[in-house]
Amino acid sequence: MQKKVLIVDDEEDLTWSISKNLSKDKDSFDLICVNNAQEALNVLSQLPVDLVVSDIKMPGMSGLELLVKIKETYSTTKVIIMTAFGSAEVQREATDRGSLYYIEKPFEIEELRTLIHRALTEKKGFDGKVSDFQLSDLIQMNILGRMKAALVVNKDEEKGTLYFSDGNIVHAECGTLIGEEAFYKILAWENGRFEFRKGEDPEKETIDKGWQSLLLEGMRRKDEYSPETKTQIKEESRQEMLEKIKSSIAEFIKIKGVDLVAVIDDAGFSRASLFNEKKEERMDITLLSTIIPPGLEYLLKVDTELKGEGLRFITLDFNKKTIFMAPVPGRKEWLFVLCEPEVNLGGLRMAFKKQAPLLSELL
Repeated sequence: MQKKVLIVDDEEDLTWSISKNLSKDKDSFDLICVNNAQEALNVLSQLPVDLVVSDIKMPGMSGLELLVKIKETYSTTKVIIMTAFGSAEVQREATDRGSLYYIEKPFEIEELRTLIHRALTEKKGFDGKVSDFQLSDLIQMNILGRMKAALVVNKDEEKGTLYFSDGNIVHAECGTLIGEEAFYKILAWENGRFEFRKGEDPEKETIDKGWQSLLLEGMRRKDEYSPETKTQIKEESRQEMLEKIKSSIAEFIKIKGVDLVAVIDDAGFSRASLFNEKKEERMDITLLSTIIPPGLEYLLKVDTELKGEGLRFITLDFNKKTIFMAPVPGRKEWLFVLCEPEVNLGGLRMAFKKQAPLLSELL
């Protein structure tokens, strides 16, 4: 079935121009143009519309009210907002993050054509209940419509209210928080229910920062504290730590005769390892988990029976190679070095004494 696109704008010259210029796309979609929100609802009630392209500020029912009704009744219908952002960065953020698409007036018809084709093919749109509406979308609709209104958001037992006036966010309150911090807290909510209160003024105005800066900072904070971001930060920290450990143990590779150096736990699993790139034959490091635990258990038992002061260095001959091991101070990990029999063991001990404090700190 041919897709249908509905254009809604009170400027008849604009809708006429759009209709004329997009007529060449009749093989891709059918175009319908109306000049107010009520006419748009009439069309939507009679025809399955895939995409609505709407202005926000219109006489009678506003574009924002139209969007909410579309969200409530026609959940699969996608929406492009025609408005003036004033900031390419905010426009990009809004399109990427929200359930809506945005295009800034004045625009070239090719920009609109491209965005229409994108919206018709992407799996982005409304789904679920009204409470699933992106908060950033609702906020931007109030701003771009230059409305005086309050947006009340309820999440579980919490309640937050945002106040808008003449295209600005002038006040926010959430529990004991007011101003910018209240705004950032509300914006971070992933779900909830909302209510518009037209014409409502706040008791006081606590926000004077521009709405674009507020939204970008709020989005940044939301990203920073999201589970996905925390996981990413944790992974980046792990990678950074791994690189520092490798940088430390790289000092051992520089010693003549060293084939392999690794930091292993007491179960023989490697935390980090480096091979001598000049050596063609390489030990299968996974074998350490079968070799190390019983060997360490035996040596620790002997040390205990002999009432020793703990193992400081271990040197073993193994399969025509020499194994050098030393416990990382204050940790369960060990330094493991596989080397040629003629290696300078004194050099290994000196290198370990130098790197041990750093390894202990990193691990």
